[in-house]
Amino acid sequence: MHVRDDEGSGPAVVLLHGQPGTAAEWSRVTPLLAGHGLRVLTVDRPGYGETGGAARDWAGNAEALIETLDERAIDAAIIVGYSWAGGVALETALTAPERVRGLVLMGSVGHPSALTRSDRILAFRPVNKQLSRVMDRVGPRAVRILKAVSGSAVDEDAESFLTSEAAQWKANGTWNAFAQEQDFLVRDTRALSKRLPEVTTPALLLHGWKDDVVPLKAGGALAAALPNARLKVVEGGHMLNLEHPEVVAEAIVTFAEWLP
Repeated sequence: MHVRDDEGSGPAVVLLHGQPGTAAEWSRVTPLLAGHGLRVLTVDRPGYGETGGAARDWAGNAEALIETLDERAIDAAIIVGYSWAGGVALETALTAPERVRGLVLMGSVGHPSALTRSDRILAFRPVNKQLSRVMDRVGPRAVRILKAVSGSAVDEDAESFLTSEAAQWKANGTWNAFAQEQDFLVRDTRALSKRLPEVTTPALLLHGWKDDVVPLKAGGALAAALPNARLKVVEGGHMLNLEHPEVVAEAIVTFAEWLP
């Protein structure tokens, strides 16, 4: 994983972006956390941004994350997994629980109820093979689609940021990574969900009640399946990091202070 930011000092927090995306989508949250006595890392996951290459499944992302913690001499961190990356956070807590102080899962996948009809269609092999080509042609106009399905009401600055990011996605192979991750999502969700009772790491779930990407019922089901989790429902849709960064930061800070 390519580390974009490593700011502040104190207990470590790693922010994992969603799908599609890059570490830059945490730009509104990072300074708020670093100003509260936390060391904040943002990374480009495999297949995205400066990391590039092929996308990896949740296990592959977890392995890359642990390597990053080793490189930065971080014994344990709070792992914040957004959307698809919630599966990465959960997988890391399963495979290396001693490296995870706590989990913050924002609009997270992980439970079968998070799989929508759209997810299954996009993972359908004939559609999946054409997905990256179609979205590359759509280009920055994809932002309109993302906004429409997210349930989030982002401001002009956030929309400008998303348009700028989307303009780079074709060159970075982002939509190819997205298509690969859709396949992994549908393939691996049921197996991961069966292991959720083994995740004893303290977990905070943040979910926008207007989220149309990962339904709120999926957040409730995920919280119920985890032995040591609580669900916090907040105003907004799926893109809480851009829509309400102060709410996200406050929840993470409060959670970090609560952890032993």
